[in-house]
Amino acid sequence: MTAGVFRQEAVLVARSVPCDHREHRRVLAHCSSFCSDSTSIGVNTGFSTNGGEKARNARSAGPVACVRDVAFSYTLSMHDASSNASDGRLSLPDSVTPGKIDWVYLVPIVVIHALALLVFVPAFFSWTGVAVMLASVFVFGQGITLCYHRLLTHRCAKVPKWFERCLVIVALCSLEDTPGRWVATHRFHHAHSDENPDPHSPLVNFLWAHVGWLFIYNPATHNIGTYQKYARDVLEDPFYLKLEKSTIWVWIYVAHAAIYFAVGLIQSVELGLSLLVWGVFVRTVVVWHITWSVNSFTHMFGYANYGAGDHSRNNWLVALLASGEGWHNNHHHDPASASNQHRWWEIDVTYYLILGLGAIGLATDITPPRHKRIALSMELKQPIDASLGVAVAAVLEPHAVAAAASEESAIA
Repeated sequence: MTAGVFRQEAVLVARSVPCDHREHRRVLAHCSSFCSDSTSIGVNTGFSTNGGEKARNARSAGPVACVRDVAFSYTLSMHDASSNASDGRLSLPDSVTPGKIDWVYLVPIVVIHALALLVFVPAFFSWTGVAVMLASVFVFGQGITLCYHRLLTHRCAKVPKWFERCLVIVALCSLEDTPGRWVATHRFHHAHSDENPDPHSPLVNFLWAHVGWLFIYNPATHNIGTYQKYARDVLEDPFYLKLEKSTIWVWIYVAHAAIYFAVGLIQSVELGLSLLVWGVFVRTVVVWHITWSVNSFTHMFGYANYGAGDHSRNNWLVALLASGEGWHNNHHHDPASASNQHRWWEIDVTYYLILGLGAIGLATDITPPRHKRIALSMELKQPIDASLGVAVAAVLEPHAVAAAASEESAIA
């Protein structure tokens, strides 16, 4: 009976496989495999789940002893992770060869930025263009935050496949890579956050984290093995795989730009050009920098609700611009959750959109925050021994264990 609790929570949290925080997912794998009275859940995490001799021997000691042992080991591993994520600087990822330019990314980024400078030409200005740009930042930005990040990368909810593909097309209109590459890179980041392999840690420097990492070729994030390890579930979809093997995604961007121009052309050539410059080029650049700010600013400036083992921070400005993505420390603490809102004032617009999709039947299996998942697991498996409940909480909320240990040490 008790093993079901662990398996339930492991399944709930591990739904974002293989991108949850490596330590969170490792301990859940321990709970499932070492405490199970039947079969393990078989999570393909992509990371080692070797719990050591202590964890292997815990199976025979019963689920309570098992969870306590794993909780203790997990607390130590979180301490080690926090120590590794020191205030010191990182060198460039070992896989990167300085000076080896990735022209596939550098050229379009430079070209689109150059075209965006046309906003300073008075002939291209119109208030309609400005309004369309602001609305488009939100709409096409959701292609990244809602679709690429929460639905595809972290699997925090399920939507119909036709709707998911429509959202992917919207995301492609921001020219932020194909879904398979985007997902693989982001999951790779979660696996190595603020460590040397992290493709865009600001511990190297701010400019590197913000945009520089895109200009230098990194074979660690651009190879078949990485895609298979971190984005296999995405690339199993024939449509997404075709995007990887062709230039369709480029033509989707060109086509949507042509649509903007054509709509304005209905009234005049001037308005068509205004919508093209403001609604496409400027909007693309703005969406880029908002996304890049999550990689840079939210690992440098802000506050932390949790010890996530890295430098992730909650930044209200980025959260405002990125529809809730700026509550980045909350996200790194609980990547599987559909919500980054852990305090009432941490507004998460993307989560509200997911709830709205759920209300009209377009989103199902919406993953709630961890504390709600724990409560649900407890309710479904009542009655539960009190000591077991404490042990489960210790595993799933390691910051509480660390705080309690600190208080006990202070008293002693």
